Amino acid sequence: MAFSRLAEEAVDFLAAQGHGTKGTDLFIGIRPPTPAAVVSVTQFGGEPPDSYLPFVEQVALQVMSRAATSKDAEEKAYDIFEELHGKGNLTWASHGIMTITAIASPGYVGREQLEGPDAYLWSCNYIVALRRETS
Repeated sequence: MAFSRLAEEAVDFLAAQGHGTKGTDLFIGIRPPTPAAVVSVTQFGGEPPDSYLPFVEQVALQVMSRAATSKDAEEKAYDIFEELHGKGNLTWASHGIMTITAIASPGYVGREQLEGPDAYLWSCNYIVALRRETS
């Protein structure tokens, strides 16, 4: 599995659900300096493999929401939280998603310095349980 493939599929899913446009305000792993209001999705580690469930891989996704105001960034983070947390039995392109579980509620990360006024960041991390093909 490519490192950012799941992140790309998550961005495609969020775009299809009306949370933005890929490459305009929804990005994989990066946050360009403009526009101020963007969402980025990054795949990272996850949970250790379970020898009793070899067909399950638990990968982590981080969804960062940035906006000109903390309130706007928080609202976007919670909109996406409502879209993802607790979902299951989905198929995203090449992945069968068993469950998506937020590790915690979205939280304030801080400010990000941009070329213009600073922007505000909110983040939420998710564990995505994927169905793996076993031999």
